[in-house]
Amino acid sequence: TAVGNELWLAYNTGPGGPRSAKPMLQRLDGNLNKLGQTVILGTATETTTDIRVDSADGQFWMGFESVLDPQIACNEHFLNVASYTSSPPQPFQNAYHIAKGCALNKEFMENPIGLPTNPEIVDDPTPFYHNGVRYILTRAWGTRTIQHLRKLNADLSVAENILLDTSTVVPGRQMSQNALLHIDGKPFLVAGFSTGMWVGSNTSDLYVIQLNDDLHSFSGQAMRLAIIDMKFPTRITRARYVNGTLIINFNNIFVGMQESDYLGLFDVANGFSLLSQIQIYDHEVADNRSSFEILGDKLYLFQQQDGQKISAKIFQLN
Repeated sequence: TAVGNELWLAYNTGPGGPRSAKPMLQRLDGNLNKLGQTVILGTATETTTDIRVDSADGQFWMGFESVLDPQIACNEHFLNVASYTSSPPQPFQNAYHIAKGCALNKEFMENPIGLPTNPEIVDDPTPFYHNGVRYILTRAWGTRTIQHLRKLNADLSVAENILLDTSTVVPGRQMSQNALLHIDGKPFLVAGFSTGMWVGSNTSDLYVIQLNDDLHSFSGQAMRLAIIDMKFPTRITRARYVNGTLIINFNNIFVGMQESDYLGLFDVANGFSLLSQIQIYDHEVADNRSSFEILGDKLYLFQQQDGQKISAKIFQLN
């Protein structure tokens, strides 16, 4: 994410796989030169996964999931948030275990004992800064459609848990990874919505939906983003609005769990019509991930590569 004129990149690393991963933060300039030392992000005591980042009032902040083993029910997955001061990065505030998520493993999905009301998953939490307030969005568990949007206090504790029922705007579908952004000052949600897992005859499409300014409900109808030749488009992790154009990244799951990665550009004034669809990666594993940021007149794309490495591409914006 952009903090001032710098790019702040958060990622996990560790020689022993995800169970020993450490969340790290590296600052970069506009030429992708490293600035300062790599910083270990202070996090909860459990294993850290799925870091999602944003900036708020000139400060870096993030939402992330932490996990205990065994991952069997709804007591091992936690939602956490943290905020950091500017250069050099120093922990400023954090709030651990502000919510619990439920497991997505096959055994629990087939025999979900002890589900809470409106169960959720807390992986890939979406941070959003709106009207001077931080929010964090998590998705509904299983086939549910009640999403959780938590409004945070200044100390990052939960001020309000807002429930958003996406079935009112995209009926019969489950929401996948998503992004929140402002378009002409108004809040929007962009996400993949599917009829089920990426198997059999299930389908998925990308939608953009405006929210009311208090973020308690949706405003108007969902708009489908008409992309080309996609079997199962899903997993949006970043959305930006630049000079009348909505820019997103997304996956297409085309055979089993094989994926390709894309950038999509849409003309907002013309009903979110497709301007360009750029394939940025083709990788036959399930851990294909990307994110991007706009800084000045350039788009910086970061991707996971073979060997648990991170690569970057720079696109010039017209």
